[in-house]
Order: sequence, then structure tokens, then C-alpha cells
Amino acid sequence: MTTATLTASTIAKAAAAAGVAATVRLIQSGAAVKQALAANVMSLLQAADYAAIAALLRATDAQTRALSSNAVFLTPSNLAGRACFSAHKNGVSQASITGDGATLTQVTFGTEEFDVGSYFASSAWTPPAGPIRLFAQLYLSAGVTVSTLAAAAIFKNGSILHQGLNYAGATANAVSVPVAVIDVANGTDAYDVRVLGTSASTLTVNGSASNTWFCGEQI
Repeated sequence: MTTATLTASTIAKAAAAAGVAATVRLIQSGAAVKQALAANVMSLLQAADYAAIAALLRATDAQTRALSSNAVFLTPSNLAGRACFSAHKNGVSQASITGDGATLTQVTFGTEEFDVGSYFASSAWTPPAGPIRLFAQLYLSAGVTVSTLAAAAIFKNGSILHQGLNYAGATANAVSVPVAVIDVANGTDAYDVRVLGTSASTLTVNGSASNTWFCGEQI
């Protein structure tokens, strides 16, 4: 292609027929081509093609979540569409949990406050590939004895990833345990929350939405 034939129409057709990546290569092919592009930008805008160009170059929510293209641009609306979730127990406590100091029991979260991308199911989050942040807090409201240890753990594919620890006070019979982690997911990794107690009695994870919760986001 010569610079003489590089018109606004040519650029638009290249973008539509071969995709943004091909158009970018065309634009980068030489100084004369760049000058021709600059000369045609105003005509594109004046022809009311701005919306079409913006739509062509803007990432879709799916591309944003999957980090699947480096030839398009992120916008504030894309960032708002990145995968994230927040879930809680909606007042339903989880009782009869073994507190033997060895058994980690999965905590259920039956209510989603939101689930962008629909990656949260069965109390576990399976986000798209890429960096993520996860946070959880468990409130153990029964079965805790004074000066005993409790743990809240984030599991990845059935194995412990990170855990938070807290001791019940000298006069306490309840304890809250927070935990957080940053990880890099591969697109099929599943994350859930589990609880461990060392009081040698059965525990209860309180169902209060403000005290027991699980959330996460892409970063």
C-alpha cells in the first residue's frame, strides 16, 4: 500500500477487515504513513466517525476480565466491569463445626451481594486468569473457650493458601478472625474459606452479614 492511497476510508476498512492489530501495524509502517494518518484524523472526526472508532478501540468487559488483548484501551466502565464479588451468610449460622484443632471445615456463603462476571458459585470463587485480592472474616459466636486459637483460611483448589489466626480472650467465648491474600489465578483456580478451632468442642460460625463475609476482586 502506498501513502497516496492511505485515506480515512482505507484506514477504516483496514480496521474493519483485519482488526485493530493490523491497523496499528499499518500506522507504524513509516513516517510518511504517520503523517498521512495525522492528516486524516480530523476528517474522520468531522465525518462523525468518532463513536465508531471509539467502539472499535475500546475493550469489551470480557476482554478486560480476561486480559486478552493489548491492542485495545480500557475505560472507566471497563474497570467497573472487572470480576469481583461479595457474599455473606444472610443471618444463617453454621453450627456443629468440629473444633478439634485439625479439621478445616468449609464455610458456606449462601447470599451474594454482587457477583460481577458470575464467577462465584457453591461458596467458592473461580475468577479469570490474573492477579486477584481476597478478603474474609469469620465470627465464631459459640463453642469457643477462653484463650483458645481459631483460624480462618483461604483455600485454593482444596489446599490452604493463607490463614489468619486469633485467640479468644481470657474472658471471651467468641472471636472474630480476618484473613486476606493476593494471588495470581490461572482461570480455573477455585478459592473458598474454611474454619479451624482448637477448643475441643463444636463451633458455630455466626451468620450475621456484617460479621461473617467473603469478598474478592481482580487487580
